[in-house]
Amino acid sequence: MKACLLIHGFTGSPFEIEPLAEALRQQGYVVVAPVLAGHGVDEDLLDVCWTDWIRSAENALKPMLGKYEEIHIVGFSMGTLIAAYLSTQYPITKLVLLSPAIYFINYRQLFENMSIAIKNKFQGSISEEFKRYMQKATNTPLRSVIDFRRLAKHLTPYLEQITVPTLILQGKKDVLVEPDSAERAYDVIQSQDKKLIFLENSQHIMCHGEESELVNQYVIDFFQQNELLH
Repeated sequence: MKACLLIHGFTGSPFEIEPLAEALRQQGYVVVAPVLAGHGVDEDLLDVCWTDWIRSAENALKPMLGKYEEIHIVGFSMGTLIAAYLSTQYPITKLVLLSPAIYFINYRQLFENMSIAIKNKFQGSISEEFKRYMQKATNTPLRSVIDFRRLAKHLTPYLEQITVPTLILQGKKDVLVEPDSAERAYDVIQSQDKKLIFLENSQHIMCHGEESELVNQYVIDFFQQNELLH
C-alpha cells in the first residue's frame, strides 16, 4: 500500500488540507494528517516551541516507515519547511510543497484571508470545525510568531539537501507568502525531478480555493507518475 503524510500550516490544522486528504483517500492512499503540537483545540501555542512542531510530524512519520511500499509527504505553508526537512532525514518517495513559506508570511492579512477563503468554500454554512479553526488562528501569541521565524531560519537550509522528486504549487493570488518563496525553493532543491507550477486563481489556502480540484489532480498525477516502473 501507499501512504501520504500531510503537514498543515502555522496556527492551522489538518482542516486546511482536508480536501486534498479526501481526494488521496479516494485514490486508495493511506492518509496521515497529524495536528502539530500546540495547535489542537484544547492546546495552547504558548506551551510549545518550534522544535515541538517538527517532533509532532516526525512522530507521525516514524510508524509509517517500513509499513508502506511508498511514503509521500505533502507540506502546506509552514508545513512545507517541516516536510522538506523530513524528506532529507527519512526514506521518502516524493515530496509536495504547497504555498511554501520560506519568506515570512504577511501576518497582517493572514487571518482575514483564511476567513474569506474558507467561508467561500462553505458558501455561508459555517461548521463548528471552522469556528474552532478560526478561534485558534486569531489568538496567536507573539512568541509563537517568533518561533515560526526560528523554524524557517533553521529548516530553510535543508531545501538544498532535497534529492527526492518534488512538486511545488504556488498560487499567483497568494498575498501571505512571496512568490519568491516557491521560486527560491525550486532553484535550490537538488532533485533532478522537480516541477514548479503557478496556479492563476489560487490564494494561500489553495486546497479550499476555486482551483482546489486542480490542486488535487496535480498532486495525484505527480504521485502516480512512473508508478508502473516500480
